[in-house]
Amino acid sequence: MHGTLPNLRHERFAQALARGKTATEAYVLAGYKANDGNASRMKGNESISARVQEIVGRAAERAEVSLEQVLRELKAIAFSSIGKAVTWGPSVQVREEEENGQRVKVIVNAVLLVPTDKLDEDTAAAIAAVSQGSNGAVRIRMHNKLPLWSWVSTSECSTSDRRTTATSFMPFLTSR
Repeated sequence: MHGTLPNLRHERFAQALARGKTATEAYVLAGYKANDGNASRMKGNESISARVQEIVGRAAERAEVSLEQVLRELKAIAFSSIGKAVTWGPSVQVREEEENGQRVKVIVNAVLLVPTDKLDEDTAAAIAAVSQGSNGAVRIRMHNKLPLWSWVSTSECSTSDRRTTATSFMPFLTSR
């Protein structure tokens, strides 16, 4: 079976069951008068059972993809390095300035952002914000690693445990 059930009430019933409602609650939500016997019979209907399994299966696939994305993002932040996003130190840029009435060459210390097309995906994910002030000063802020490492050290988490739910990441995600 693929797609919605032809009977709208049956579809609503299947959707409610997939959300975890009891058969009686789903029956009422589908637009029927409360009747435990009819709700139980409808729940046993083969096409409705198949539709519930389809809905739950799709939700599980989406949740797994979301979990994989969360794990990738957390890994990118945990192992990020600011050195992959900016360069600093003496620059080969030389400019001439006038000092005490004489022209002198000055080696410029510079902090430069790595162009976005040169950033790897993990480094880009670890950058929280880039901004430029009215005076031209550029600021880059990386995501804070400390809450992640604190959470990891106090949790029994395993990135290979696919049973872990996205809600277990909330202590870290809400502290950013």
